[in-house]
Amino acid sequence: MSTIVINTETGRRYILLGAGYGLWAEKGSIFDGDAQMAVANAGGDAMLAVADVNGRVGWIASQKLRVESIGGKLPETVLAEGAPYR
Repeated sequence: MSTIVINTETGRRYILLGAGYGLWAEKGSIFDGDAQMAVANAGGDAMLAVADVNGRVGWIASQKLRVESIGGKLPETVLAEGAPYR
């Protein structure tokens, strides 16, 4: 049963393969007057692995995607049917 997602920014459709969490970190220094201070920034984003019409796999931020169908059914239909989706 495949889950089809749509990119809300581009309108492109993809097959949902899985989910992950993209982490990033950077460090460096800044000058504040005469003093140099070390800084570090880090964060993460929920990412979804998807496949396009050519089978290419890529990662897209979860907030850019919306579920279009699950096994050919609309999400609200699947949820209304109950288990195992509740």
